[in-house]
Amino acid sequence: MGTVTYGKTYVSVQAIHGADGDITPIQIRTANGTVYHIRSARELDAVPSERNVRTWKVRINGKYTELYCEGDRWFVQMRS
Repeated sequence: MGTVTYGKTYVSVQAIHGADGDITPIQIRTANGTVYHIRSARELDAVPSERNVRTWKVRINGKYTELYCEGDRWFVQMRS
C-alpha cells in the first residue's frame, strides 16, 4: 500500500457574515468549478498561532471535513 499524502487545496467560499463578526461558510467551489454545499458548519476553538488560521468542521455530502481560513484565503486538505 502506498502512503497517502494531503496538501492544501485552495477554494472559493460563500459565507454568511453576522453582525457580531461570526462567519458561517455555506458553500465551497473548487478551482475546476465543482460546488459543494455545506450542510452544517461549526467553528473550532482557535489555537494561538502565528499564522492566524481559523478552522471550521463542516459536513458535505454526509461526510465531515475541516475547512480553514488563513488570512483572506480558504483551503481544505485533499489527497494529492
